Amino acid sequence: MQPPTGSKMSKPGLPRLEARLRSNITGDVLFDRFNRGRYATDASFYQIMPAGVVVPRSTDEALRALAVCRAEGVIVTPRGGGTSQCGQTVNDGIVIDLSKHLNRIVSLDVENRTCVVEPGIVLDDLNRQLKKHGLWFPVDVSTASRATIGGMAGNNSCGGRSLRYGTMRDNTRSMDAALADGTMLHFGEVPRDLAQVNSSDGGVDLFRDMLDLGAREAAEIAEKFPKVQRRVGGYNLDALVPRNAPNNMAHLLVGSEGTLAFTTQVELTLWPVIRNKVLGVCHFGSFYEAMDAAQHLVKLRPIAVELADRTMLSLGREIAMFQPIIDTAVRGDPDAVLIVEFAEEDQAENLARLKQLGELMADLGFGWDQPKRRWGGVVEITEPSLQTAIAEFRAAGLNVMMSMKQEGKPVSFVEDCAVPLPHLADYTERLNRVFANHGTSGTMYAHASEGCLHVRPVLNLKLEKDVKAMRAIAEETFAMVREYKGSHSGEHGDGIVRSEFHEAMFGPRISADFREVKQRFDPEGVLNPGKIVDPPKMDDRSLFRYSPDYRVGELKMALDWSAYPGAGGGFQGAVEMCNNNGACRKLEGGVMCPSYRATRNEKDVTRGRANTLRLAISGQLGADALASDEMMETLKLCVSCKACRHECPTGVDMAKMKIEVLAARVAKHGLSLRDRLVGFLPRYAALASRLAPLANWRNNSPLLRSLFEKVAGINAQRALPKWRRDVFTVEAGAIGPAQGREVVLFADTFNRAYERENLDAALRVLVAGGYRVHLPKPADGGRPLRCGRTFLSAGLVDHARSELDRLVTTYGPFALRGVPIVGLEPSCQLTLRDELLSLRSDEAAKSIGAHALLFEEFLIREAQAGHLQLPLGPVAGKALVHGHCHQKSFGAFKPVEQVLRLVPDLDVEIIESSCCGMAGAFGYGADTYAASMEMAELSLLPAVRRADDATLIVADGTSCRHQIKDGAGRGAVHVARVLAMSLERARSNPTAASPHAKEPIHG
Repeated sequence: MQPPTGSKMSKPGLPRLEARLRSNITGDVLFDRFNRGRYATDASFYQIMPAGVVVPRSTDEALRALAVCRAEGVIVTPRGGGTSQCGQTVNDGIVIDLSKHLNRIVSLDVENRTCVVEPGIVLDDLNRQLKKHGLWFPVDVSTASRATIGGMAGNNSCGGRSLRYGTMRDNTRSMDAALADGTMLHFGEVPRDLAQVNSSDGGVDLFRDMLDLGAREAAEIAEKFPKVQRRVGGYNLDALVPRNAPNNMAHLLVGSEGTLAFTTQVELTLWPVIRNKVLGVCHFGSFYEAMDAAQHLVKLRPIAVELADRTMLSLGREIAMFQPIIDTAVRGDPDAVLIVEFAEEDQAENLARLKQLGELMADLGFGWDQPKRRWGGVVEITEPSLQTAIAEFRAAGLNVMMSMKQEGKPVSFVEDCAVPLPHLADYTERLNRVFANHGTSGTMYAHASEGCLHVRPVLNLKLEKDVKAMRAIAEETFAMVREYKGSHSGEHGDGIVRSEFHEAMFGPRISADFREVKQRFDPEGVLNPGKIVDPPKMDDRSLFRYSPDYRVGELKMALDWSAYPGAGGGFQGAVEMCNNNGACRKLEGGVMCPSYRATRNEKDVTRGRANTLRLAISGQLGADALASDEMMETLKLCVSCKACRHECPTGVDMAKMKIEVLAARVAKHGLSLRDRLVGFLPRYAALASRLAPLANWRNNSPLLRSLFEKVAGINAQRALPKWRRDVFTVEAGAIGPAQGREVVLFADTFNRAYERENLDAALRVLVAGGYRVHLPKPADGGRPLRCGRTFLSAGLVDHARSELDRLVTTYGPFALRGVPIVGLEPSCQLTLRDELLSLRSDEAAKSIGAHALLFEEFLIREAQAGHLQLPLGPVAGKALVHGHCHQKSFGAFKPVEQVLRLVPDLDVEIIESSCCGMAGAFGYGADTYAASMEMAELSLLPAVRRADDATLIVADGTSCRHQIKDGAGRGAVHVARVLAMSLERARSNPTAASPHAKEPIHG
């Protein structure tokens, strides 16, 4: 694999380089193959293995790392969120990751609406801190949950609302940065004569040379630079011309992709937060007509007009988290929708413009009753939560497009060309013809208001013919963009993919100017060479993630991956679904990814794990890498929360992939004592219950706790769940009225053995509701039924299959005749909707998966159908509720809230939490205890501690309840017990019973 061109640096002596960095840096210095591999890719299709990675704890450490690399002749690439789509953050030298530690607001001036930040701060995190002051930074890129300000400055990011707020350049006031030789400079506004500029002589000389270049080339710049706002290609030489005096030198750094200077601070212009807004979802039966309409819609002065095409809508409907949004906001089957946003301070003005939007659509000839080409209209969206949901769908556009489960994927290389709006319809029509001429089609979405669409033809870059098609499409597209006097780089920068086309776009003279700027700033080529100037060819396959020698040998997998292509029955395709866009790096909202939120390490995020798996199965990390200690370390902090299967728009299911790694590891290395204790827990549960006092002895003996930690790896600070002799047992096969509606109650191991009160309560509630509750004995007459969850967590897939086979044999006849299978423990019950179907594909298993419901899901379904009859009484004034990760992943948490709201006078508050951190046996591990507590302390435990003693703490997960007890000293209860208490109150005080609990529930 050849490195990019453009550097005079020599090849380093890596052991000496590593030693020097370690002696100068207290942060992470990473030179092993696994960690380097995690930094070898960004969100582009390129892969370049770095020599090493540095994660500095301070600006001073970052600059020391730069100095060491310069002295050792090694190039440096700064990195933020690693979400660049053009290969900006990959190179073969040292990558300096600024996102973990260099993420502070240095200063904030609320009155003047400015702030100074470190380059590693994430946009969403910045805006969360600014919100309390009524301010925000409005360059709202779709990757705001992980994009850093330094990376946004490097790319000159734009965001969906640039129509009003402009680009990153427009909102950057100044920057502090180090030149490659270590000289620290302040880049800000300067007069043409540089009088009274507070800088070193070297800095003044540099600024003078740049201003002279701007004056010398002013006419050429005026002629060659496209006259569109979305022009981010090359260096911003127009910032240097006399007509822009006083000139802001920071604007030359913006968009320079880390090639000119190493940024340490950025001063930003802030804006008042948007307080009121409305959306109009404009529907079109013809994509061409939608593009033609954009030029007219912007005349109403919206702050954004965003496109979603038919492909994006269709793929979105297949993604669980987006399906309800599309069903609500989209009418019929449009070829495209344009989402028009108005956000004036006066909401009445917004509503007036929304009305004008409908009138304008009608004036343009669109109507719901018109034929296809003129079919359309406006769906008005005024409800804030739906507006937010639509914005999240639009922001996930790239990942939605990449969710195609096939070898070919939408590829970014002509994805953000910008053309003047009057040409947009013709441009996109011709572009589709270009795609068709090369045997493919494309997806289009995003910034219609700016003539900057994210356009991605579907190609398989593992195939030489598709790589050739990519180059041909690029050349034809860029020629067309030049014809329309547009920009070939409208938002995502240049990187490797577009830099080679600068001479064709700007001409040889401007390209020579770009090289002159790079040479003046960085004569030795230390800083991120091969970007903007002297780049490699964009189709150099040696630089691809899927290089010509990329191969995945046949793999023997334990689970069914047949929905995907590739080796291992589709396991390869499932792993390769990760496109590195980094949605898993978000720090708030949803659950994904709890381990990353605790550590901020690339190793501990879904993306990092998926990259490691891809490198492992393709032989790039050595033999048997899938079962190696390094792979186990990569997955050690994965709590199998399953959030990624729901929240990752490409559906990367790391929990399921971890099972495969554990299975491979068991096959090669066998089981540890801890894995035996965890995996086989259901098998020895009956014996442990009979010997409960002896089995619980460990909890009462510091000596035994210490011994268990040394021998079995179970943390001495944890009390294990207490065994009891009075386990849940019911002799009768069914309880409740003989003519009642039927339901099966699945008594899982955890509630059966540890907290039978939950099963007792659920049984009371179901019988009180008039249900005939079946508790069938195992068909083989043997041990109680289990879901196999503990075996899966230890990689013992065959044992899990055996337990599930017994369950299917027993419950299958009920499910096949439509009887719901209801359970209490989310991790166990939802196994019947997930892993069961990866182990069996017969009708009985599918039927059980279709009829497996959590307790609250069943009750709400019955309530909505008008069948639930439960007289409930008040039990408390407030309930604080924590959702189990698997409940959230399977859309099963909302029913918990709905059921609790059936209880009279109960104020239900949801804790906005990620994983509790206990995660089955994870929180008991001697090597994972600290991470477990870090996860819990992010939001869950502080929220519980703030609750007064009268507040009910509610959590359905066994592990969650134990974590809350251990970490906050509060007891938490299952919803079933809350309802049972409520029933008892109603019986003891009938006048307080809730009469409306018998009525249908909606929502």
